[in-house]
Amino acid sequence: MQIRRSGAWETALLCIILSLTACQGSATKAGETVSSKSTSGETAAAASLVDPADMRQSDSEPGSFVETNFGCYYLRDHFIYYADRGSTDYVKLCGRPDCTHDSEDCNAYIGSETFTYYKDEIYYCQYETSEDKPRYELWKMQADGSQHEKVKTIYTASNSTLSMQGYFHQGYFYFTDAPLGLSQQGTGLYRVDLDSRSEAELLLPASELSHFYTMQACQDQLYFTGINDQEQIYLSSFDLQSHKLQQRSDNWSLYGQYFSGSQAFCYIPDDGFYQLDLTEDGQQRKMSDSPAAGELGAYYDTDFIYLFDVEPLKKGGGSRKLYVLDRDYQELAETELKSEDFSQQDLFFLTAADGRLLFVDRQSVTGPAIPYYIDQKDIQGGSLQLRQTDS
Repeated sequence: MQIRRSGAWETALLCIILSLTACQGSATKAGETVSSKSTSGETAAAASLVDPADMRQSDSEPGSFVETNFGCYYLRDHFIYYADRGSTDYVKLCGRPDCTHDSEDCNAYIGSETFTYYKDEIYYCQYETSEDKPRYELWKMQADGSQHEKVKTIYTASNSTLSMQGYFHQGYFYFTDAPLGLSQQGTGLYRVDLDSRSEAELLLPASELSHFYTMQACQDQLYFTGINDQEQIYLSSFDLQSHKLQQRSDNWSLYGQYFSGSQAFCYIPDDGFYQLDLTEDGQQRKMSDSPAAGELGAYYDTDFIYLFDVEPLKKGGGSRKLYVLDRDYQELAETELKSEDFSQQDLFFLTAADGRLLFVDRQSVTGPAIPYYIDQKDIQGGSLQLRQTDS
């Protein structure tokens, strides 16, 4: 896909913010543990349904959702919110009766834009500037928000500026010391184990990252979406075992992508849906035409594809159309969402968790973090009823 400069560039970057990247591995459920709403602090004794080394990763940096067997965590404005399984009442992850839940002293505050649930604990990174050279520190806390503890310093900057972009995956934190797209200002891509001893390891120099804008982890691969000098969007992968970097497709998209095992999927506006074989075959096939024209962004989950109209959001008014398709690209339902339903209609995104499609309002201060949802059980019947949450 080639970038269209008549507004498409800004829309493409907006779609990066709209949580449009997914990995089927991220749907794996973590083991049972203590609920954040438990006052007794008792840990639920239940066997994990997966390998205990499996990493729970939020959907994306801005979305920051983590789904477990006992509930869902959500990160907004540096505070972690939590809802028990089956509930849509997301509250800040703090059980202290003396806390007002609006300051950095709150247990729910982590001062980070990404986090993960791993081996019954929550991990996150903090930017520390108390010394001459800023540094990045790895922290952890209990699943109920208590017992914040520094694990180690993972990176110290060589100068007074530090701007990092990172991703938790399979027991590691992968990060760059400059944002993707500005990687020439940094030194490269690193990874560090979540233990208390090991140091960061350089995986790729900054020169290899200069055209990349997004990073996604799935199984034993990192996937990068880039834009070349001809303004074409392409997909590259980095093998975490062999450390081989290779280009996978020269016709990719920033408007929605999904990875599952040996297959990758993407949606290109005004064109359609594509599937890429990630084995040695390497073939990319067009699976279906787009059901509607215009700047549509796509969000994939295991069962459905959600297409929504980005254009009204960019113009700051009106409504947005939402289409739901099954994974065979058959349209199941569509609806129109009015702008007055959200505090700022250009700043919400979609994510699927606990059997619901959640509409997350990241700007509302007084309103709920997740004002509306659609029950996924209704979708097969053609219903897209927008329901209010318990918050």
